[in-house]
Amino acid sequence: MYSCWVANTMRIRLLFIISLLFCLVFPGGVNAQEEASIDSLVSLLESTEGQEHLQILYELSENRWLPFEDRISYSEDAIDYAARSGEIRFLYDAHLHQGKVFSREAMDQDALESFEKALNISEESGNADGILNALFWIGKTYSWLRDPEKAAEYLNRTRNMAVQQKNEGMESDALYSLGEMNRRYREYEGAMAYYDTAYALADAAGSRDKLSEINASQGMVMYYQGEFHQAVGYYEKAIAIFNELGEEDSESRNLLRLANANYQLARYDIALGHYQQALAIFEKINHEAGMIAVLNGMALIYFSQEQFDKALETHLTLLNLNQARQNQEEIGRSLHNIGTVYN
Repeated sequence: MYSCWVANTMRIRLLFIISLLFCLVFPGGVNAQEEASIDSLVSLLESTEGQEHLQILYELSENRWLPFEDRISYSEDAIDYAARSGEIRFLYDAHLHQGKVFSREAMDQDALESFEKALNISEESGNADGILNALFWIGKTYSWLRDPEKAAEYLNRTRNMAVQQKNEGMESDALYSLGEMNRRYREYEGAMAYYDTAYALADAAGSRDKLSEINASQGMVMYYQGEFHQAVGYYEKAIAIFNELGEEDSESRNLLRLANANYQLARYDIALGHYQQALAIFEKINHEAGMIAVLNGMALIYFSQEQFDKALETHLTLLNLNQARQNQEEIGRSLHNIGTVYN
């Protein structure tokens, strides 16, 4: 009799929580501050020209609070403006920038086409710096397209050209990207060798942002090999620099990785603290994929520690997020997890 009463009470409570959360609006829409900032930038387009005008279009195309369709539209506006200006360097920059916009959305084939246009413009105009940058981004994109031969070809061309130009920063970037490619193909020894060489160059050049990126990648290699203590050390170094530089996106992603590493070490309270730090930043910058990853980690800890109320609340929040994204697979997973907690 008692078990039936508990089951009925839990069932009523579950339905109440579901109803309550479905009535809430999860953070994700444009807040008043961001909307004012966007409106301010748009109004400036009418009174600016040249590089300043393009810079505003670039900022709008990078704004995560805007729908992707709007962001890509602003990058197209930049290309049109650059073409009308007659400035070859503007046109090169606009195509390169659009490639980066596509790249952030993992639209790698579209990104490749933009970077190739930037390369053609640079070659036709004899812009050595433009050629170097375009080669680098083409190489990175081929790596993401899982074409290691093409990736290595363009990244080694970048590296060789950087050596000729005595451009240690770009040489370090190329070496780091070669390391990243090795990491993706689980060639961990080769990856660490590239990272070490890239790190020495970046350190000599005083490139703090590159040092942090390399530390983060070294942490991932250690994590994949089950060396969680070493992974924690690398992640902590990366996070400290990202925080110093104000790189919130990178800081939050590495807080998530640090939390995962501590979870593997059964340091659940520490992991939960890092998840919460990451979540606060992801919410601030409207990074929905990051929010979902963090909430999944938090739910796992709550469930493993039998904090079922918090696990249920977290899974319901995930359901809300996934419904907003219309991700049917993740919606199904959320419903399954809710059922598991309830049972």
